[in-house]
Amino acid sequence: MSVDAQRNKLMPVTGGTAIGVDSAPVECSLWTSGIYAGQYEDKYKYTADYGELRAWGWSSVGSGGKNVGLWDVAGSSEYMASGPLRRELVCHMGTTILNTPHGGHYGFCADSAFLTGEAWAKVCGPHFIYCNNITNTITVTNTAAQTLYTDSLAQADAETGAWPYSWFTNSNYAPASQRGTVIGKIVIADTYNPSASASNLWVGVELQPANSSYDFQRWYKPYHFWTKTDADGNFTIPDVIATNGYTLYAFGPGSAGTFQSQSLVGGSAPNSLDIPASQFSVTVTAEATNNLGNVTWTPTRVGPTVFEIGYPDRTARKFRHGEDWWVGDIGPSPTAPSPVWSKFLEYPFDFPTGPNYVVGQSRWTTDWNFCQPAIINTTGAYDPWGNTSDTSSLITFNLPSAPAGNGSLYLALCSDFYAAIKITVNGSYITDPNGYLAAYQGEQSDATDREGIHGLFSDNRVSVPSSSLHAGENTIRISIRQTGGNSIAKHAMYDYVRLELPGYIPPAPTGVRAYAGNNCNLISWPVQPGATSYNILRSTTSGSGYVSITNGVTGPICGSGFNNATFLDTTAANGTPYYYVVKSVNTVGSSTNSPQASATPDAGAATNAPATPTGLTVGSVAHQSVTLNWSAVSNANFYTVYRSTLFNNGGGASNVLGTIVLANNLTNATYTDTSPTDGSIYRYAVAATSAGGTSTNSSGVVAVPKPSPPATPPPSLFITSVINGAPAQDVTFTWNAVPGAVGYAIFRATSAGGPFTFIQSVSTTTFFDGGLATNQIYYYRVAALNAAGVSSYATDSINPKQAAPTNLIAVASATDPQIVLTWNATPGATSYTVKRGTSVANETTTVISGYTGTTYTNTGLTLGTTYYYVITATGVNGASGNSPEASATPGSSIWISTLGGNWGTTGNWLGGGVANGSGSTADFSTLTLSSNVTVTLDSARTEGTLKFGDVGDAYDWSVIGANTLTLAGKATVKVVNQSATISTPIAGTAGLTKTGAGTLILGGATESFTGGTTNNGGSLVLDFSAAGSPTADLIPVANTLTLAGSTVQLIGSSSPA
Repeated sequence: MSVDAQRNKLMPVTGGTAIGVDSAPVECSLWTSGIYAGQYEDKYKYTADYGELRAWGWSSVGSGGKNVGLWDVAGSSEYMASGPLRRELVCHMGTTILNTPHGGHYGFCADSAFLTGEAWAKVCGPHFIYCNNITNTITVTNTAAQTLYTDSLAQADAETGAWPYSWFTNSNYAPASQRGTVIGKIVIADTYNPSASASNLWVGVELQPANSSYDFQRWYKPYHFWTKTDADGNFTIPDVIATNGYTLYAFGPGSAGTFQSQSLVGGSAPNSLDIPASQFSVTVTAEATNNLGNVTWTPTRVGPTVFEIGYPDRTARKFRHGEDWWVGDIGPSPTAPSPVWSKFLEYPFDFPTGPNYVVGQSRWTTDWNFCQPAIINTTGAYDPWGNTSDTSSLITFNLPSAPAGNGSLYLALCSDFYAAIKITVNGSYITDPNGYLAAYQGEQSDATDREGIHGLFSDNRVSVPSSSLHAGENTIRISIRQTGGNSIAKHAMYDYVRLELPGYIPPAPTGVRAYAGNNCNLISWPVQPGATSYNILRSTTSGSGYVSITNGVTGPICGSGFNNATFLDTTAANGTPYYYVVKSVNTVGSSTNSPQASATPDAGAATNAPATPTGLTVGSVAHQSVTLNWSAVSNANFYTVYRSTLFNNGGGASNVLGTIVLANNLTNATYTDTSPTDGSIYRYAVAATSAGGTSTNSSGVVAVPKPSPPATPPPSLFITSVINGAPAQDVTFTWNAVPGAVGYAIFRATSAGGPFTFIQSVSTTTFFDGGLATNQIYYYRVAALNAAGVSSYATDSINPKQAAPTNLIAVASATDPQIVLTWNATPGATSYTVKRGTSVANETTTVISGYTGTTYTNTGLTLGTTYYYVITATGVNGASGNSPEASATPGSSIWISTLGGNWGTTGNWLGGGVANGSGSTADFSTLTLSSNVTVTLDSARTEGTLKFGDVGDAYDWSVIGANTLTLAGKATVKVVNQSATISTPIAGTAGLTKTGAGTLILGGATESFTGGTTNNGGSLVLDFSAAGSPTADLIPVANTLTLAGSTVQLIGSSSPA
C-alpha cells in the first residue's frame, strides 16, 4: 500500500489472523499471526489530505507478486470539497482503493443542504485508474514497490498537465476554453514581525455556496481551486472555471489566522479572519490571466510576540509524535503486544504530569505533545468530569518587566473532540473556569480515534490582563474539560500557540561565542523568544567601543530545535582581536548588549568546512534516553545533532517519517537525547561547523530506547463473575499497577496447565471478559509489559459456582512477628485456604487449609519482612479463585489519620498499633492527603525506620514536639515524594540514612545523633532559620556527610553541618 512517502508499506492480504482491540474503534485490529503479529492495523491509519494527494494505491510485489500496480490518479483536486486539507480515507485493508470527494469523517463537507428550487451540478472527476508494471527481474520487494509508486506519481504529473481533459465532453464539465488563471503575490505586512514569510502558504479561490455555512472547511457544493506559494509568496492558480465573485483565501506558516479577500453574504466563519480594508472579489476570464499583483495580508495583532509554540499550518505535524501519530507501538513480543494502538495513547508515558514547556529551553518538536487527550495516568484512567489537574500543559516563561497593557493569547487547534479549553495565567483563570468551546468540537472533529493529524481548524484569542503578569517567571496552563462523558477520544489537538504583549522587548542573548576563522570570525548565540532579528556589534577594545557591523540578522525561532543563531563576520582581519556583543530586536526596540565574546582571526585557520564526523555510535539506551558518542573533528567549533523517526515498511527498508534538530550548539563529541519515546526507532546523524562552513551529515546510527522490564507481576489480581443469563457469564479483573509498565497482557485457559491463549493487551488495571460458559472453570494469567520485556505472571482462576473471598485485610503487629488476617464470609463456602508469599503475586506457601473462620493470626514471622496473602474459598462446588491480595510487615505501623494528631493515640494507627521500638517502622506514606499533616511526638520514641509520602504527591508531613526521637541502628528516613519536616530533637549513635525522591527538612531543634549522615536520594535540607534551630552545628560536627546522587541545602546559615 502506498499513500505517501511515509505510509508506504508491505501489507499482508492473506495468511494472518486478527482480533478486536479493547477501547479502540471497531475498525482497529491487532494481528495475532502473520508478518505483523503483535501490531495494530485499521483504515484510519491511511487517511490523507485530498488537496495534496495525486496518486495512491497498491502494488503486487515480493514473494508471489507480479510487479504490477493499481493506482487512483487525480488530475485535479478541484472537486475535492472543503479546501486543500480535507482529510479522508484513501485505502482499506484487502487492496481496496477509495476516492471520497465529499467524505465527512473529520467534520468536513457538512453543508449538503439545498435551498428550495436550488439548481446544482458538480462533476466529481474524471479520475484515472492507472495500472503499471515493471520487469519481473526486480525481485527486491521495496525496490519494486517504490519503482511502481514513483511511476504513478509521474503519471499524476502528466494528468495534472492534461487537465482539463479535452476528451471529456460532459456539459457540466468546463473545458479549457471556459477556464482562466489567477496569479499574484502574497505580502504579509505583520506590524510586529517584519520577517514574516509568505512562503509555502495555501492560496485558493472559492465561490460562496447557497447555504448557512460560512467556512470553506465545511463547504460541500462548490468547486475549489488551491495552490501553494513559492519562497517569495508568488502563486499561480491554473484552470479556474471562468466566472466572477470568487473569494481569495490564504493561510499557512507565515501568519496566524486566515486571509479572506471579502466578507461573505449573510455571515462569517467562526475563526480569526483578516479581511483587507479595501475588500475585493476575484473575477476569472476564460482563456485569460488575472494578475492580482501584490495582495497585502495584514494580520491581527495586539502586540509583539513573547513566545510562540509551533507555527500555523492547521496540522499538528510539527509537535511530538507529529511524524508518527498513526504508528502503534510494537510490544516486546508478538505474544505480548503493547496496548498502545495509536500514539496519542503515549501521552501519560511521555508526559506523566503533562508537558512543562519552558520557553527558551524547550523545543516544540519533543516537549509539546501533538494533542492533549483525556488520559491522565499510566493506568489509562480517564479524566473525571470537570477534573483537569493532570490533563494540562504548562508553559513557563520570563518577562523582563511588567507588561505595558493587556495582552492576547492566540490558541489555534486543528481538532477538538468534546474538550472545553480552560486557561490560567499564574494560577488565575483568563477564561471562564468551565472553559470555552472551540468553534468545531464534538462529533465535528474527532482526530484521535480516527488517527488523523488534524481535523477541522479553529482558533481563538483570549485576553491576558496585564495585572495577571509580572516581571520574572510566569506560567500559563492550558487544560481541557470533557464535555460529553468520559472517553479516551476526548482531546484538543494543537496547531499554534502565541502570546502577544504590548511593549515587550526580547531579552539579550546569553552565552555568545566567537570562533576564529581565516580573515573571519563566526559568532553564535542562543536564540531568544520573541526576537525577530539580531544586531551584531564589534569592537577592538575589550568592554567598550562597540560599533554595529550588521543589523537585521535573522535566526531560527526560539523553540524550533535550532537553539543557536550564527553570523559570519567576513570583515575581520587576521591577527586582530575582536570583541562582539549581540542585541535581540523586535519592532518595539532592542535589548541591552549581550555579554561579550572575543576571537582573533588566524591565517592558519581552515577556510573550508570541517570534515564529516566519524565514529558515531550509540553509547547506551535507557528509558526515554539515547546517548551518542562520536570522534571529535579537529577544527570543528560545534556540532549539530539530527534525529529521524523510522518506520519498518515490511519490504526490507525503513521509511523516514520525519527529521528534527535536537541541538546545534554542542561543543563536546557526545550527546544524550532525553526526549525519545520508548520502543520507537530513531536514526541519528551529526554535522560539524566552524567558521569555514558546515560539514555533511555523518553516517547514521539507529537506536531504540528501552526502559528496564517490569520487575514484578501485577499485584492483587482479583477476578469476579456475574451470571448474565444461562449459559453465559461475565468476568471482571482488577489488579494494581506495576511501576514502569505501559500495559498488561491477559491470557486464558480452561485448565491450570494450559495451553493459555492471548486475549488482549490493555493499559488500564481492569479488564472485562464476557460470554463465558457457566459450567467451566477458567484460568487466567496477567503479565506487566513495556518496550523492554514482560514480567512474570500473576495467576488466578474463576469458578462460576463458588465465589472468592472479598475484603481481605492484613494488619501487622507493631511489636510482635505476627499478622492478623480478616475477610468477609463467602456465600457457599465451607472452609478457606490461606496462602502466603514474600513477593507480589507469588503466594506459593499454604499457611492453612480447611480453616472455617474469617479471622486468622499468622505467627512466627520475621520482623521487617513484608508478607503477601490471598485466600480461597471451598464449598460443595469446589474451590474458588484467589481473593484480592493483601500485605503487611510485622514491626511496621501504618498511620491512618489525614488530620494529624498525637503519635501515641492508638486511633491514628492501623489496628491501633502505635509505632515504637528499635525494629519498628512508622509508615506515613499510604494516605492520599487533602492538606499538609502534622504529627505531634507526645512522648519519647525509638524507631528503626520512618517513611513519609503522599499518594497524591501534593502535600507534606511535619513531626513536631519537644520530646526526643531516637534512631535505632543505622536508621532510615524515606521520603517518597513532597517533603517531611522533623523539628523534634533526634538522638542515636548509628547515624541516619535518607532515601527517596522527596525532601527531608531538619530544623527547629539541636540534633544530638552521631554516626554520620547519608543522603541516597532527593534533598536533605538543614533549616537554621526555623524557630528553635541553633545558629550553628544543627547536626553535630562529628557527623560525616555522604551524598549519593542527591543534594544538601542550607537555609539561614553558612555554618558547617
